[in-house]
Order: sequence, then C-alpha cells, then structure tokens
Amino acid sequence: MSRRRKDESSTITTTDGQPALTARPWELASCSRSSWYRAWSRGEIPDPVQTPGGRRWRVLDVLRWISNLKPAKRRTARKAAVDQPTAAPAAKK
Repeated sequence: MSRRRKDESSTITTTDGQPALTARPWELASCSRSSWYRAWSRGEIPDPVQTPGGRRWRVLDVLRWISNLKPAKRRTARKAAVDQPTAAPAAKK
C-alpha cells in the first residue's frame, strides 16, 4: 500500500488553473494503472518528468498520445462468423 500525504495532490496546475502535470495519467487514458505501466515499460507512452514529489506526466503529452491512438481491431467470434460467407447446402438428388 502506498503512503500518500493528505495534502499531496496528484495533479499540478498552472497559474490559470489548467492541469500541467499529473501523477495518475491512467485516469486520463481510461485504463488501469498496471496497463499504463506495462505500456510505459514497452516504450509506448511519453516519458514522465521527475519532480520532488515523484514522477509526473505532462497532461498535454498524455492527451496528445491518446488522440494519436488507433482504435483496437477486436472482432468477436459471432461477428467473424456473420462476416464469413457460408456455403449453400448441397442439393439432394
């Protein structure tokens, strides 16, 4: 279990209130923490910035990375079966 001070924020904001850095980029990407770190270890995710409070990701980098993602091509077995042409039944003589 990680320890976190109650006053420690996971997002650092700019002077106009916009988020600049975040410690929880997986929430922006709508994925799990473990999926985020697996993708990061494979080099698929922008590198974080090291701050005195720990690693933080630039929000703009994360949003740019998300916008450049291609949708996954997932096909269910049922859809694949519907898409494949079926042979006509052989006529009985």
